[in-house]
Amino acid sequence: MHEGARVGPEVVMMTKTEELAAVIVTAVRAVFTPLRSELKALQAEIKELQARPTMSYRGVWDATTQYNPGQCVTSGGSIWHCNCSTRAKTGDSTGDWSLACKRGRDGKDLR
Repeated sequence: MHEGARVGPEVVMMTKTEELAAVIVTAVRAVFTPLRSELKALQAEIKELQARPTMSYRGVWDATTQYNPGQCVTSGGSIWHCNCSTRAKTGDSTGDWSLACKRGRDGKDLR
């Protein structure tokens, strides 16, 4: 533009729109930037939780079955929790299994 030229309303409007857009972008970034890091932290926590073993009952212990952490079996009337991937027998001294619930009485004393 040359000196003394008039600025039309559409040019002024465009400038105001651009200024408003810049203010909005700055405000949105100020709100969402901290949320992005919180979201990443929550996603990492979810991933960690999903990777944990879950407890599931697999029935009576079977020597031909591979058991994984978190699985439980019945053996000798007791319930055993698997601590690591194993085919070992429950109750051995390897630490692969933990006694979760000891068998109760056989009921012969019931009166």
